[in-house]
Parts: sequence; structure tokens; C-alpha cells
Amino acid sequence: KPSEPEVPSEPVKPSNPDEIVPDEGWHDTQASYIITTAEELAAFANTVNSGKNCFKDETVILGADIDLAGDIWVPIGTYDYAFEGIFDGKGHTISNLYIHDPDADALALFGITYNATIQNVNIHNVDITGYEMIAALVAYPAGADTITNCHVSGDISLVAKNTHVGGVVALNNANIENCSVIADDMGKIIANEK
Repeated sequence: KPSEPEVPSEPVKPSNPDEIVPDEGWHDTQASYIITTAEELAAFANTVNSGKNCFKDETVILGADIDLAGDIWVPIGTYDYAFEGIFDGKGHTISNLYIHDPDADALALFGITYNATIQNVNIHNVDITGYEMIAALVAYPAGADTITNCHVSGDISLVAKNTHVGGVVALNNANIENCSVIADDMGKIIANEK
């Protein structure tokens, strides 16, 4: 039975959230891809989403716990430019993930992945509202993806105005092993299908 990840902080409910400003040069100065700040994580998302395919079949490592502080998150991977590498959280926790875009779909930490591996990632406190395909970790693993040892916990609110919502993934083609969703008493995962 998977254990619940450590609780790093109380949930942050932003009154006026800002978008995270990416540290665009983070991967230019290192031989391997190691992320240790929210700004580096946002730069990773920007690089994938802009079509620079430098992470295909590469390993990106989460090197520290990251608190997104309830600022606006832009998902990693789009329909045009899915993430196609390996993301290893090394057991670290990303906390206070926040997205509110009622007309958008494929909202999660990772929006679209394709033949990717996502492993050893904890997400604590997540608040995402969108149109469809809403999840905490990966909205739509579109290929032969593998998701292992990933856990979502804490204050969880995942709301889809239409269809496809889930704790770890929303619309699934992936092989998922040893993952869990453990919400606080008021947690909700809701699809308001019309």
C-alpha cells in the first residue's frame, strides 16, 4: 500500500495569483536537467510548450521540494508539443498547484504527454478548474506512457465543467502502478457533464 507523502505546508489560496516567471536559462548551464525552483519548473514547461524537443528521451530530475505558492501554473505539454521524456521526481513534492481556466482543457502539472515516463512525484494541495481533462499529475497521457509511484494528497479540488476528471490522470492510455490519491475531508473531484 502506497504511503502518503510528507505534508510540506498548509494549502495556499491565492487572492490574486501571479503567473510564475520562468528562469529561461536554467538548462543551458548544466550537463543534466535538474529542477530545484518554481522558476526552473516553469522554464521547463515553457521549453516543452514552445516546441523545442530537447527533452525527448531525456531524463529531467526534480532535485528539491517546490512550493508553487498558489501562483498560476501553465501545464507541461500541449496537443502540438507533448512531453516525450522521463520526469523523475526522486520522491520530492510539488505543492500548491493552481490553475483556473474554465474554458481550457488538458489541465494538470503535465497537460499532454506521449510515450513519457513520470515517476516518483508527490503533489500536495491542488486546485484546478477547467473545461475537460482535469487532473493533478497528467491530464492526458496520449501514448504508451508509464506513471509509477506518484501520489496526490492534501487539499484537492479538481473540477471539470464537462468530462474527464481524475486524481492522477483524467483521460488515460498509460500504464499506472503504485499511485494514490488521498484527499483531506473536503476534497473534491467533480465532472459536471452536460
